[in-house]
Amino acid sequence: MNKIEFLRAAKKAKGMSNKAFLKAILEERPDLKEKVNSGEVQPNFPGLGYSAYTVILGDEVFKTSQSETWPGVEVKDLILGIERERNLLGYLNGTGLPVPELTYVGKNFSFFGMKRLPGQVLMRHDIQQMAPDDKLRLAKEVAAFCADLSNAVPMDDAKEMGLDVSPAERMFNPEQIYAEFLNPDVKKAFGDRYDFFKQAIESYIDYHHEKYADGQQFLMHCDLKEGNLLWNPEMKELTGVIDFGLSHLTGLESGFKKICEKYPADFVDMVLEEYSSLQSTQVTRKEIQLWACVEYVDYVLDELKSKKGHGYTREYADYVRAPLQLSSTPETPASFLPSQNSPSKTAPAF
Repeated sequence: MNKIEFLRAAKKAKGMSNKAFLKAILEERPDLKEKVNSGEVQPNFPGLGYSAYTVILGDEVFKTSQSETWPGVEVKDLILGIERERNLLGYLNGTGLPVPELTYVGKNFSFFGMKRLPGQVLMRHDIQQMAPDDKLRLAKEVAAFCADLSNAVPMDDAKEMGLDVSPAERMFNPEQIYAEFLNPDVKKAFGDRYDFFKQAIESYIDYHHEKYADGQQFLMHCDLKEGNLLWNPEMKELTGVIDFGLSHLTGLESGFKKICEKYPADFVDMVLEEYSSLQSTQVTRKEIQLWACVEYVDYVLDELKSKKGHGYTREYADYVRAPLQLSSTPETPASFLPSQNSPSKTAPAF
C-alpha cells in the first residue's frame, strides 16, 4: 500500500480508517503484530484529531494524516504535513526538550511511531486549583519549553523542513483586510461595532509593523492546549509536550493564541512574561487580542462575501471570544466594544 492508496483508504468510515491504519502498521512491524495477535497488546484509538489518525500500541504511539479535515488541501500536502512533524521530532530528539522520541518511520507510506511520554493531561481546572507558587513554577517551565523550541532549530533548517508554512493557519494580510474594511457595505454590516474593530485593526498594523519590521518569526508549537501538555500532579512539573502537527514559523501572537484560549488568564500572563524575559522580546495578551480581532474580521469579511449570513454568528463570536476569555452576548464579543458612554472614537482598551 503506497502513500496515496493509504490516505484514500483512510477516507472511508471511521472504523475502516482505524483498521486500515492498524493493518498498515502491523504489516511493517511483525513484532507488534505478534503481540496484537496474542492479545499481549491491545490497540487503542484515542480519537480522530483535526488532521491525523493516532493508534497506541503498548508504549508506542503511531500517527498519520487523515484527509477530510482541511477543505481544498490535497493528499500530497497532508503527506508533507505528517513528514514535517516527523522531521521536526527527529531534529528535536537529543536536545533535552520533553518531546516524544521517534521509534519508527513508515517505509511504505507516511506514518511514524514514537514513545509515549509520562504524565497526565494538564487541564484548565488543574491550574485553577494550584497554589500560586506551583502555578508560577509550572508557567516558567512552559515558557522555557517555548523559548527552547524557538532556539532549538536554526531558521534555515526550519525552512528546509517546510516549517515556514502551515495549512492550518489562516494567512491574512492586515493591510488588505483594512482596505476591504473601509468598504461602505462592510461598515453598514458592522453597524455600531465598526469603529471599534477599525481601531483594533489600525492598532494591530501599527504595532505589527514596528515589532516585525525585520520579518522576525519564531518556531512555535501553536497548539498548546489541554491534551498536548503533560504534567506530574504530585511534583507539579511539566513532563512532556506532544502533537507538533501545527508547529511552524510564525509571529508570537499567533503562536500563543491557543494557550490563551485554553488556560486561565493569570497563568497565561505568567507564561508570556517569562517567555518575554527569556527571549529578550515582548508578547502580551493585548497583542494577542488585537491579532484575534483582525482574524475575526477576516472571517466575517469572508462570510459577507459568501453571503452566508450577517457576519455575527455565535460560531464566529465564540471563536474570537474564547482565546481572550471574555464575556459576551451570543452575537458579539461585548468586551471588545466601547461602552455606551464611550465616544465611538475611543481607542480599544485592553
